[in-house]
Amino acid sequence: MHVPDNLDRYELYEMEQEKRLARLPKCDKCGEPIQQERAIYYNDQWICEDCEEDFWREIREDFLAYTDED
Repeated sequence: MHVPDNLDRYELYEMEQEKRLARLPKCDKCGEPIQQERAIYYNDQWICEDCEEDFWREIREDFLAYTDED
């Protein structure tokens, strides 16, 4: 009879964590699963809280470049 030890429990925990992460949306900027409670969904893109500032900066730069062309 096999009694689970700490390594067995850790491996089970790791498998459960991987399954949970696989169900989460991935950030379109960094590619990581979004684990924060807050995220942005904009133009069919998920953006995590860590990438939010860079994302909005790029949007503003694109907008300003577009308006400068006129």
